[in-house]
Amino acid sequence: MVIVELKRAGVRVSTDEKAQCWKYVKELSENGLLLSTSRVTCFVLGSEIDPAENHEREEKSGLVKIRPIHYHTVLERAKSRLLKLFDRVSDVPFLNQEEITEYLDSGNLYSAEQTSLDL
Repeated sequence: MVIVELKRAGVRVSTDEKAQCWKYVKELSENGLLLSTSRVTCFVLGSEIDPAENHEREEKSGLVKIRPIHYHTVLERAKSRLLKLFDRVSDVPFLNQEEITEYLDSGNLYSAEQTSLDL
């Protein structure tokens, strides 16, 4: 399981913010939503990280990992991975860019009728 704790800009990720993720894991366990052997990775995202807390915290003999991470780092990783994916698929023969562009421009993406959920 992955838990992402987003902190608003200006809130420094410190002991309390990392502890919040641990509280989530404990609550999930107490309510029977996690097995005793479940692995959980928690990411605490923020614009600032306390230098003394810039390390991974482990609980439950390493089954739970709590990692503080900068917004900037997440965005750079996502950008890098998306660009690498684009580079890999851009030369695939069945992905004709001209046909894809025509399809997207045609407005046929959502042509299927939506059924009403009103009872």
